[in-house]
Amino acid sequence: MIKRLFYSFLFIAILVGISFLFWIQSQRYSPSSVSRVEVKKPVDGSINSGASIGILLWNISYGGMPAGMDFFYSGGTKIALEESAYHKNIKGILSEIFNFKDSTDIFLFHKVDTASKRSYHTNQYHEIQKLLPEYESSFCLNFANPFIPVPLDKPIGSVYSGMLTLSKFHADSTKRIAFSTKQKYYWPKRLFTAQKCMSITEYPINNKKLFIVNVHLDSYDFRGEIRLAQLKQVERTADSLYKLGNYVVVAGGWNMNPPNFKKYRIKYGYKGSPSFPEIDDSLYFKNWQFEYNRKIPTSRSLKDAYRHGAINTFIKDFFICSPNTIVLFSETIGQEFVWSDHHPVYLRINLY
Repeated sequence: MIKRLFYSFLFIAILVGISFLFWIQSQRYSPSSVSRVEVKKPVDGSINSGASIGILLWNISYGGMPAGMDFFYSGGTKIALEESAYHKNIKGILSEIFNFKDSTDIFLFHKVDTASKRSYHTNQYHEIQKLLPEYESSFCLNFANPFIPVPLDKPIGSVYSGMLTLSKFHADSTKRIAFSTKQKYYWPKRLFTAQKCMSITEYPINNKKLFIVNVHLDSYDFRGEIRLAQLKQVERTADSLYKLGNYVVVAGGWNMNPPNFKKYRIKYGYKGSPSFPEIDDSLYFKNWQFEYNRKIPTSRSLKDAYRHGAINTFIKDFFICSPNTIVLFSETIGQEFVWSDHHPVYLRINLY
């Protein structure tokens, strides 16, 4: 009798599990390989030849990764902030964004949530858009899942998140380019991973164009095969735009260190670590300009809560600019990771 009950429960559990996986499969976000992204609240501003343009890239980590957080999937124990702590932290992030607006013409954000359990269903896109009403915006979804069941005792739940572009200049178009690499996570793991992509925004400049490519490569591709394939697609796409005579700026959350990272010494009390592979600039983006601050890291380990000088840090967020772009300077805004596990990265360019 007990044995029969056990097998009955086992059969029901397997049936429920399979049904759940096929339900996730049916609900999974499956965009076209190329799709147009709506530009909201369009502005009249335009870019003139010779203009100096300030660009800020920041992975805000959905407001959920301040200095006191670790993350279970990175070796920590925590899942999400308590609601009161989350609202306090996202308020701090919004305040920081507002402080950058006078020097920034184009904002590029990663991990902006619109309806996720981990960020208490706050529409962060709308919050940032309200904060910067003089900027037009486009949002590119790259993680959509109705329910992530891990960890089993406190599931992550729904995640709807993406990359956000805001600009004082009017864009002719913004497109979402899905990564079409053969290298993918195995099923069913890929049902619960992000649908990474490129967001490409096109700005007219007299007889040329400026293309801003916003990318965030895979984070938990531990063997690196998926990430390298994505990098190759980004390079191929960006280079094709450049060879048409255009300016191209690629703003990336690369989850790789820049070329020659080991040669540079991170300072100001940060503990630098070459824990990620470097991009080989003899193979990828040859003769392009890798722009980043060599002394301040852009991200930190999430294995533990942040302690300055004790936790490993990396440079994983930086710009890659086409050879015809004149880079005036780039800098990382060192915050000791108080708001996010990533620092904002700033670039100023000139276009002649």
